[in-house]
Amino acid sequence: MRRHGLTAILFATLVVLAGCTGGVGPGVGSTDDTTGTAAMDGSGSGTVQFYISDQPSAIEDFEHLNVTITQVGFQQADGGDAGANETEESDDETETNETEESDDETETNETEEPGDDETETNETEEPGDDETEMPNSTADPETDDGDEADEEDDSETEDADEDDSEPGDWETYDVDDRTVDLTRLQGANATRLTSMNVSNGTYSKVFVYVSEINATLENGEQVNVKLPSEKLQLNTEFTVGNGEAVDFVFDITVKKAGNSGKYILQPVVSESGTSDQVEIRDVDADREDRGKDDEKRDAGDDERDDERPDEEALNASFVGAVTQGENATLRVLDDGSAVENASVAVNDEQVGTTDADGELTFAVPDDRELDVEITAGDREADLDRRFAGEENGGEKGGNGNDDTGADYDFRTALA
Repeated sequence: MRRHGLTAILFATLVVLAGCTGGVGPGVGSTDDTTGTAAMDGSGSGTVQFYISDQPSAIEDFEHLNVTITQVGFQQADGGDAGANETEESDDETETNETEESDDETETNETEEPGDDETETNETEEPGDDETEMPNSTADPETDDGDEADEEDDSETEDADEDDSEPGDWETYDVDDRTVDLTRLQGANATRLTSMNVSNGTYSKVFVYVSEINATLENGEQVNVKLPSEKLQLNTEFTVGNGEAVDFVFDITVKKAGNSGKYILQPVVSESGTSDQVEIRDVDADREDRGKDDEKRDAGDDERDDERPDEEALNASFVGAVTQGENATLRVLDDGSAVENASVAVNDEQVGTTDADGELTFAVPDDRELDVEITAGDREADLDRRFAGEENGGEKGGNGNDDTGADYDFRTALA
């Protein structure tokens, strides 16, 4: 009777274990134990600045690797995943306990009934046969095509995950067929693809849909870069709070498939995420900042060209009276100091240069107008005078000190 009772208990245990094995499996779309711990609350929205970057791998083979992106999608975290994880843990504990009980009972049976030991041994030989067959199924790996097959299998798994999702639990956003060159986005370098308003809450998956890949190697050869299902998927979790702005980068890498000469585009989970998780260096912002700095520098140069402070300008003036047909003395100063070797032109004719005191004496022509131009390096100064004529009391236009004469002292600095 005791043996029959133990047999019944063992049978019941096997039935329970079979039920647990059939009911426990990898949760669809779950990436880790924390996935799905926070679901969408729908009470507000936040902003996601979405960036694209490239993790260096085989990118150095390319002169250009242009990827055209049509849409970006976000998968909302499912609150039921956490429960599934808890169920799996509970089932594991139950299975462990029941297995231990079964082992204890088996050991008891083996002690009391040596014949049962032979039965158990025969039953455990069959799984051993299965284990010896597994190496044979993988004994002929394919070097290049096998890698591609693995990638296709991964892609098919991602497709299955997406197909299993319930309607309405993921959102897509058009990005107007933006084309990015991955060769410019290596390492932390990233370009902002778009900015979008999303429902606040937790997301567990991110999709990037690609319509075209244009790849040119360094030697100028055009090559095909494979992308199964025309999309890339990341299983990574991040949260957008109500009114919060989040920077998120989706990192992509291109890998060479063995020695086949073929290339495959893949997402990189370890280099993707929010700015709190990974470094994001916005190359567009850096270029804009450099452009603004250049504009400011150019504007500053223009201002210095057109207008120097008074203390930097040349100060030119006449010393004493200026009369037609007689000598006049010119003095040139720079911030109160004499300017030596300044070139002087009178009515467009060179008459000499200033001495150590910044002065030059020259003959005033009989013309009704006097125009004196002074040049020192990259700066200039002009002096103009118009003579009134004999009606002002001077034999040849006056002595230059009468009220009717006009004496203009213009100071101009040019860079």
